[in-house]
Amino acid sequence: MTAPLISVIVPSHDRREELARCLAAIGQQAFRDFEVLVVADSADADYVRAANALIAALPVAGRCIHLSGPETPRQGPSPVRNAGAAVAEGAFLAFCDDDDLWLVADHLAVAARAFAADPEIDYYFANQIGVGDGAVRVADWLPGLAPGDGSVRIISPAELIAIPAFPHLNTTIVSRRLFAALGGFDPTLRYSEDYDFSRRATARARRIAVRPQIVAQHNIPDRMRSDNASTRLS
Repeated sequence: MTAPLISVIVPSHDRREELARCLAAIGQQAFRDFEVLVVADSADADYVRAANALIAALPVAGRCIHLSGPETPRQGPSPVRNAGAAVAEGAFLAFCDDDDLWLVADHLAVAARAFAADPEIDYYFANQIGVGDGAVRVADWLPGLAPGDGSVRIISPAELIAIPAFPHLNTTIVSRRLFAALGGFDPTLRYSEDYDFSRRATARARRIAVRPQIVAQHNIPDRMRSDNASTRLS
């Protein structure tokens, strides 16, 4: 069986409704040469069964990786994503947290065409919106990103660093070569691990490509709640 081009890694923790919505959006991708890996952190057997049922309904292959049970502390975003990458079969790794979702059906298709046109692209990203309390809180996640004609273009590390934000993981796709060179996500970081990864990827990528369009929606954590990293950690 031929390995897929892209592996989509979905970290998840006890959020069935959000996971169902996230996977439904992923399943709408017109591009089909990908697999889905849900990594369940501190989840019980019922949640794993529910996740596998959702995955089975997708038009592509996938599985749920049970990282740890409910009796153990959550391992956090870095180990979860690293665990997914460790078993991924794709040449490229894409990410989407279970409470976020992709908004366009051609996210992977456009990226795949860019990779085919330029084999040295290691780091690919696009734009997104941020939503909180049911309303759009951030309409442009990457302000200052010149839209051009909307097509994918190569961007220099200096241009990327000059943008007053960094690419969110929900729109990020990296080559396995780059991921391995970086050693994945830093497991010692439980917050801002995505910022750390982005900056290291910017420095090490052979070539960086950007699609200026909005392709994803990020759920901005409610800082009044106690079940997210933004409130647990300073």
